Amino acid sequence: HQKSNNKAANNPKNFVVETENGPIELATALRYERMRANTNLIRTKGRISR
Repeated sequence: HQKSNNKAANNPKNFVVETENGPIELATALRYERMRANTNLIRTKGRISR
């Protein structure tokens, strides 16, 4: 567990995430996750405010 964490910390630019669509870079994965989180937040806020 620690080894993989250290590798990711030492080589953030080279870190790749394996997904069902194939490997993607960490930056792309984070951007995608943020987009999904924002969409979920907006949907929830819309439901609550209405």
